[in-house]
Amino acid sequence: MGQEAFDDDPNEFPINTWTRVDIVGMIAKAIDWIPEKSVYLVGMLVLLIPPGLIIRRAVDHEQNRGAMGLTALIAMLALLVVMYHHSYDCLLVVPGVLSLLLFGHKTMVEVPNFARLMVTALLLVPPINYLSTLSFRDKLGLEQHSFVWQSITMINGFCLVISLLILMYYAWRLSFQAKKVQ
Repeated sequence: MGQEAFDDDPNEFPINTWTRVDIVGMIAKAIDWIPEKSVYLVGMLVLLIPPGLIIRRAVDHEQNRGAMGLTALIAMLALLVVMYHHSYDCLLVVPGVLSLLLFGHKTMVEVPNFARLMVTALLLVPPINYLSTLSFRDKLGLEQHSFVWQSITMINGFCLVISLLILMYYAWRLSFQAKKVQ
């Protein structure tokens, strides 16, 4: 009954929420669509395949297989942007950001400095983004379904997705470089 009440709450529809960071939710918001539960489930399962394959290929070749290593951060970001999540869940990236800031040269040696800095900057956006709040919307007098407001509410998810894609690129590259060496 609780799930049904949640599913029937119009504030939870992607087109109405200001806090969603998952890819399916962002696509639904962008095209003004309320997908069925089955679409979410299939979308999540399909979208988990690329990060899963990349992690599988790269994990044996990365220097740091710890909780703040390359494939660990890919796994965390994939779960955030592929599964149904809200912006408050982005606090989960704070340890990863701190690790990148303080120890990135040790924890992710496979990722060049400029890319680590870009990922760090992108991952800092969701925990400090106060633009995507109802008080900001009301202060600016934006309408719920205006293009500007919908764009602002997608910033957090967009930053997470771009970070994930950058890290997946370097993990994929790492797996091919390791294969050439063998």
